[in-house]
Amino acid sequence: QAIFPARTLETMARAPGVFRLALPALALRRVPPLLAKGAAGALSQQSRSAPWAALVAGVSAFGASVRVATASGIQAGYEGREEAIAGVVQAKVEQLRGWQRPSDAELRERGLSSRQIGVTRKDGTEPAFRNEYWDNHKAGIYLDIVSGEPLFASIDKFDSGTGWPSFTRTLPGVTLVTKTDYHMGFGRTEMRSPIADSHLGHIFSDGPRHRGGMRHCANSASLRFVLAEDMDAEGFGELRKLLFPDVQPRHTTPKADL
Repeated sequence: QAIFPARTLETMARAPGVFRLALPALALRRVPPLLAKGAAGALSQQSRSAPWAALVAGVSAFGASVRVATASGIQAGYEGREEAIAGVVQAKVEQLRGWQRPSDAELRERGLSSRQIGVTRKDGTEPAFRNEYWDNHKAGIYLDIVSGEPLFASIDKFDSGTGWPSFTRTLPGVTLVTKTDYHMGFGRTEMRSPIADSHLGHIFSDGPRHRGGMRHCANSASLRFVLAEDMDAEGFGELRKLLFPDVQPRHTTPKADL
């Protein structure tokens, strides 16, 4: 007597191969219920439990292969997205190749404040909790205030409790310039933007462990924030599609995209 009704067997016959392999044996033998005698007792009766063991083994192998394939697909998708973001960012860097850093007077004419110039050009530090972006939770990207080069994304921002905007990492494709400074009497890793050479802040190894363990502690004064919906108008449409695919751009005339 079969352990499954005919309709169940018909359904299983349309299932993956691991089920179909066990069907002939399952149709000929009645396997004792595992819940009645326990898994160990049932499996010890080899002649009667072989079909059930084969089914369990097949299902387990199939489930494991699905999990591996799913994880591999997710990882491949993540890596592909990271490479695409890095490519767009590096294209922007290439556009800025040969860019000349403005003088302090020119920066003032462009509207930069004394604090912004003091932080970016003279390695200053703005007050904690009294700066523009420390508590900004909106979606978008952060650019160098001087050159406009992309540096960070809101998806990598976290609340560090320090009073300064903090990020677990830079955008893929950004290679910061790092130096060791002793302005506080001990060594700290300073981070500077690669094109404008702006002082951004410092890098620490006390960030969220599950996100890499790093904290890029930046000064708001060295950054300019662009909302996700305004990225197309700012020439970052391709980057917006990769970082924030669900965000719809504003209907404005865009700058030349990357």
